[in-house]
Amino acid sequence: MKEIDLNLSQKFSRESAETLADMKATGTGHALDDVRVYFSQLKKHRQGQSERPAMLQPKKCPDSLALLTRIRHK
Repeated sequence: MKEIDLNLSQKFSRESAETLADMKATGTGHALDDVRVYFSQLKKHRQGQSERPAMLQPKKCPDSLALLTRIRHK
């Protein structure tokens, strides 16, 4: 089980680093409030209470990128 956890942890770390690098390179990302709303809607969908929410589309948001970077390093 620990090997699986380690592989998942490594995969998550790698994907997070790749995503952050892409966000920094393109200047696009998701506002934190948009992400919270999306996951709230997704939870309702999984409970059978609503349709699946539309996927978030990245947009230029340097302020959100700075916020995400600060949260990630806490």
